Amino acid sequence: MIKIRLSLAGSKKRPFYRIVAIDKKRKGKASNFIEVLGYWSPKNKEVKIKKERFNYWIEKGAKTNASLEKILKNI
Repeated sequence: MIKIRLSLAGSKKRPFYRIVAIDKKRKGKASNFIEVLGYWSPKNKEVKIKKERFNYWIEKGAKTNASLEKILKNI
């Protein structure tokens, strides 16, 4: 099963998150993701997402997690 979630890519006191598609069976922060779908910068309040690829994974049955859903509602 594929999940779409946030992956921390920033440093201390400078958060920056990638929006990634990842296999749910793989666990942990260090697990490899399938594809980067966009990013979210809470400091700049900037969200950029590849809509075509995001919709592709949703059609394939991917689920988003709760934190990402909150961010997407505010777009």
